Amino acid sequence: NNVTLRYNGMLTGADNQNLLSKTKAISSLGSKKEYDKLRQYVSTQKFEMYMDVNLFSFNKSSASASKYGAENMAGKNIYYTAENPYSSFSGKSENKLYVTSMTGLDKKLLSFLNNTKQFSVDGFCVDDAGSMIYSDYSDETHNRSNAVNIISTQMSTLANNHNIMVDVGNLYMLKIADTVVDLP
Repeated sequence: NNVTLRYNGMLTGADNQNLLSKTKAISSLGSKKEYDKLRQYVSTQKFEMYMDVNLFSFNKSSASASKYGAENMAGKNIYYTAENPYSSFSGKSENKLYVTSMTGLDKKLLSFLNNTKQFSVDGFCVDDAGSMIYSDYSDETHNRSNAVNIISTQMSTLANNHNIMVDVGNLYMLKIADTVVDLP
């Protein structure tokens, strides 16, 4: 009687999401009409539906890392590799993900919300922000404490009329979250 659907891979790039400001729902998953049928079913069953989103991580093919990416103290773009949970389908065992610059995160988030507003959800599952925090030396210097403040402010925007699910759960994210999954 208490099911929560976490719609992972709904956004362009799927398991290797595009830059937040450039992402939108994948049209190949079905039409808006088919999505509305799913949404109606979820609502009728009194389930909740969360759109999985990475606030920071993006694949290099969606945007220029040198233009949008965060940099370390040496001026190199920050990236990490993540295990691909869908490797049995895609054949790719891991994804190389770059992290976005903290500068202008508010504009990137508003662009994302605008690109996905036609897809009604109960909330957003913030995937990467639950498990990572980083300093950014690209445009302006953003140390980790400053980054926490930026992210916390942006989470208020994301949480406007939506619930927030956090994957893993950094301490600063736990106070914002309505639901936490995979808490170690």
